[in-house]
Amino acid sequence: MRIDSIYFLNIRNHKQTEIYFGKHINVFFGLNGAGKTSILEAISLAAISKSFQNTPENSLINFDNELFLSRVNTMRDRGTDFTVEVKKETGSRKRISSSFMENMRPKDLIGSIPIIILSPDYKEITAGSPENRRRFINTTISQISNNYLNDLYSYRRVLKQRNNLFSKMKKDRSIDKNELNIWTEKLLEFGAKIILRRAKFVKEFEPYYLNNYKKVSDSKEEVKLIYSPYGFGDLDYKTLDENIVVNRLIKLRDEKKIGELTRYTTLFGPQKDDLDLYINEAPVKEAASQGQHKTVLISLKLAEFDYMKEILNETPIVLLDDIFSELDAKRTELVIHTVLKNLAQAFITITEDEKIKKIMKPSDDCHYFYVNEGKVVRIDEEVD
Repeated sequence: MRIDSIYFLNIRNHKQTEIYFGKHINVFFGLNGAGKTSILEAISLAAISKSFQNTPENSLINFDNELFLSRVNTMRDRGTDFTVEVKKETGSRKRISSSFMENMRPKDLIGSIPIIILSPDYKEITAGSPENRRRFINTTISQISNNYLNDLYSYRRVLKQRNNLFSKMKKDRSIDKNELNIWTEKLLEFGAKIILRRAKFVKEFEPYYLNNYKKVSDSKEEVKLIYSPYGFGDLDYKTLDENIVVNRLIKLRDEKKIGELTRYTTLFGPQKDDLDLYINEAPVKEAASQGQHKTVLISLKLAEFDYMKEILNETPIVLLDDIFSELDAKRTELVIHTVLKNLAQAFITITEDEKIKKIMKPSDDCHYFYVNEGKVVRIDEEVD
């Protein structure tokens, strides 16, 4: 997969920008606040219908304008080209369309342009709360499985309705038990599907992670990752089947019933799962050095790339937002060479271009773009 060009309007400090990309490495350099990350956000909008940054959609709209738009022209590995356009006006829902479908929903779009994203905020995958690791799992599986994405949407809807019912109970001091039972049964149904799919994913994903950690790290550290569904601590996730999962969820439902009726919220389910990362048998979050955190994170992302490429039979696009300010030369070079080895396309933002130029000179494989105040200029030869 590659993106040949992008046209976008009114995204942050870009009023109107059109860029024709190189097939492999595309580097955007300039001062902080120049508009480099906004280019990656525009790509992200066309791929997953939202910015990869945790930001409200309306905050993307430039100045006093009423809409933003992102349109990309893409080419699949097998030579099929298509266009995706995402448009949003203030106060209205997004409108998504492609060469194949009009009036698309976000879940119709996700997976059409497989992307791997790494930015400084993603360090929370190894150092932050379980929510960050669940998001990593959800994002990866959703791009390869529309069924999982549909189940995830359904589960979130059911969870919201069930919690709304508890909130109503708190206000009215009464509850409709029949309605609660209906939502609880749906919670069990979709929750079981999500847990089983996550378990399958982590089991398949682990060898990719272990292989990449060996490549990234010079040490002889032992690493592993374990999927930990909430309330399943005594069970090996690799041996889970439908009966085991459903029975355990029923047990948790019964155990949490009184607590839910006193705390007015759902107290079990896959919204509480975690992905446990270990280094030398100790939790990464507690025992890893700063360098080890970076190595674990890069290994996860390189594994995500390898896994998605093999499952989808399509080369993902890579977005790297200001990560080289945190990586040493060796890790930087490894990431770049991994992209080139796989004939992948990468979009990289960096404040100073000299660090990456030591690895990649301007060439047919690597193009540089200078960004300043929302304007982009392609540089085909070295800048003094």
